[in-house]
Amino acid sequence: MDFSQRIRAKKISVVIPVFNNEESLPILFSGILNQFASNERNNLEIIFVDDGSTDNSWTYIKKIKSEYSNIIVALKLSRNFGQLAAMIAGWESASGDAVINISADLQDPPDLIGALINEWISGSDLVIGIRRDRNDKIRSRVTSALANKFIKNSYPDMPDTWFDYTLMSRRVLDVVTSMEGRFRFSQGDMLYAGFKKSFVPYTRAKRPFGKSGYNFWKRIKNFTDSVLDSSYLLIQFFIRLGVIFSIASIVYASWIIVARICNWIPSTGWAPIMILLLVTSGIIMMMLGIIAEYLWRIYDSTRNKPVYVIEEKI
Repeated sequence: MDFSQRIRAKKISVVIPVFNNEESLPILFSGILNQFASNERNNLEIIFVDDGSTDNSWTYIKKIKSEYSNIIVALKLSRNFGQLAAMIAGWESASGDAVINISADLQDPPDLIGALINEWISGSDLVIGIRRDRNDKIRSRVTSALANKFIKNSYPDMPDTWFDYTLMSRRVLDVVTSMEGRFRFSQGDMLYAGFKKSFVPYTRAKRPFGKSGYNFWKRIKNFTDSVLDSSYLLIQFFIRLGVIFSIASIVYASWIIVARICNWIPSTGWAPIMILLLVTSGIIMMMLGIIAEYLWRIYDSTRNKPVYVIEEKI
């Protein structure tokens, strides 16, 4: 696909977080190269970020680095910091006028790169690959849909599906990388920039090799990060819930006093008291947990711990 006339002297950086993807990397790398003619590769930068892989991913990355030293940047993190940290490491090392994020497991098709670039050249600063269809398990699709519905309260322009496959212009990237903190919601950060965006639909493929490390608990963590990072919705919810319970408690207490004076109820009231205690104590525990989560994040941010640590860069 020839982008020569449209890209001109613009540089494209492709950031690829890698975690135990030795089987898919050769296919992915070949697919990315095929999207650029040989005369366009001088303006191509591919950044592999090995996020603590335990297989031969880093060995392969070093091999192709020796063969394509002019277009490849290879980062090896000291341990597994997570996909977001790996992406941030790649973003902060990128020198392109636009940066494309793509997964290393072949679920995101490399042949969509041309469509992303076309939208950028046409004037969009943020181009989002929308998952039109996906070959994931029903549980994964349902939980992702529920999380997305919740987050849309804070980001009304959030697409109907979660997104990872994106192109950011340099000015969007500068806004996103200027944000600090280890607990980040990258999709929200991209939308927060507010620049013009467009969408490119695609079908997310089934992972051909290995098993995804993105399990249920990581989904919960990402959902928690997205909610706490993007809004005060939980705090507002519990404030309103507290007001409702306070009013209900006053009404119920008033009714009990009147009923006792009028001898409408017996003196025993163990069951309703226990129900109220269990419900209110459960809500209080949840509220304390949310407050503790915010406090921990504030404390953690004061320590200035790096989001990632680079062990080797070639």
